[in-house]
Amino acid sequence: MNKGIIPIVVLVFGVIVALWFGFLTGQGDIRSVNVGIVMMIGIPIVLALGVRSWYILPFGMISSSLPALPFLGGRSFSMSELAVLFAASSMAAVVATGKMRLQLYHRFWIPLLIFFAWVVAVALANGVGLAVLGNSAMGGRRYISVFLAIVGMVLMSQITMNEAYARKTLIIILCAAALETLYQTLATYIGRSGPAYYEFYSWHQGLAIFGLAGVTVMFSKYSPRDLLGRPMMIVIYILLLGLVVLSAKRFSFAACLAIPFISAFWNRQLGFALFGAAFAVVALGLIIMIQNTTGGLPKGMQRVFHFLPADWDSQVDDSTNDIFRETLNRLAFEKIRKRPIIGEGVMMTVEDVYIMESPDYIRSIMQEGDDPLAFPHAAGKNWHSTWIGTAAILGIPGALLWIVVQFGIIAISWRMKKFLRLGSWNRALASFCFVSMSVAIMRSMTSGDLTPLTMHAALLLGLLCAIEKGIKEEQSEPLSADYPVNAQTA
Repeated sequence: MNKGIIPIVVLVFGVIVALWFGFLTGQGDIRSVNVGIVMMIGIPIVLALGVRSWYILPFGMISSSLPALPFLGGRSFSMSELAVLFAASSMAAVVATGKMRLQLYHRFWIPLLIFFAWVVAVALANGVGLAVLGNSAMGGRRYISVFLAIVGMVLMSQITMNEAYARKTLIIILCAAALETLYQTLATYIGRSGPAYYEFYSWHQGLAIFGLAGVTVMFSKYSPRDLLGRPMMIVIYILLLGLVVLSAKRFSFAACLAIPFISAFWNRQLGFALFGAAFAVVALGLIIMIQNTTGGLPKGMQRVFHFLPADWDSQVDDSTNDIFRETLNRLAFEKIRKRPIIGEGVMMTVEDVYIMESPDYIRSIMQEGDDPLAFPHAAGKNWHSTWIGTAAILGIPGALLWIVVQFGIIAISWRMKKFLRLGSWNRALASFCFVSMSVAIMRSMTSGDLTPLTMHAALLLGLLCAIEKGIKEEQSEPLSADYPVNAQTA
């Protein structure tokens, strides 16, 4: 094509697209506009990345709170699912051209593949629940999300992780966390007004996403001993901890306090954990003194520190009761007793939808002392307790298989670290897998939907496969004398 014609073609195409978007927006068809924007931005990015399209996969570990984009049939894909779909399409093109050989098996996959097989068995036993195909039940698309998690694991496993890739992966994870924090912070003020800060659930909760991700990456790269020699990193840790406190997210704050101890365990520096414990005791003591003396801490911060013996606001006391979770646990155990082996599946029946939309019906079926807000969460399979909820959805065997997947990732990353050089980015990435899954296990008492957790675990397994391939490639080359492996701290 003549080079002089290209600008004209681009101009005409741009005018057509602009008119199309304008027409759809005027008609109120925001769904089609979203699809068009995603395609116009996503497809060029994927084509430009080519074999490096796996760069978008780490977004799947963080972006569970970003808005889902609506597609055909009124259904939608989350950002993590879109990342897998885009990476799969790009890598398929690379494989088709012969530039990459697809690996279809790795022993690290076995626990998650067995778990997936059980999910398929549960889906077949309970009915898939794909309303888009005419089923009377819905919610079965979560089975598709689990399948996409498996695809993401396979795609990530194709990479041979080197130092540059490992460093970029951690940077991408931080960027994904920053994007999600920015979205949750700004969404309150774009098109709608949110509740005030003191009401606990508003824009400020998004601050915990970047705060927790930053602390996780920091202590994955640097051990507690390293940080003591880097005053600026200690300042950054305190600032990140401050973000989490402002978010009023109690678990995220507890995780940020626990991560230094997890890092000390990983690096076999338990003596430094005692120093951290002493610092935490002093800091929490100051919080108690300030609250009891002035009573002036913001209510969101009071909610974070409510476990401490201090004079807290009565509204904060009411917001921290466990009736909500106790009701959810009671409903989950009822379902486990009814179907202990195969569970009830993830599909939503017509009754579940009615529960989510009818407060009067909830009041007619709830027991004395129940929290009515728990019933819509139960109907939506958002159990706020991973292991109990998984047992209700997939049966007790499904819950046990999920626990095997989680602790399998811990074991794989722990065994892998002795082959990784101290101070290397690959070791930092393996440490990230260890710390991140440790936090996920801690979160099992509070987390809800299993779908994003499956994507998170699948991508961690893929990262560990990629790291192992990098280790094997490195072992085939002579080790540099000035970059040794220290067996004593490995």
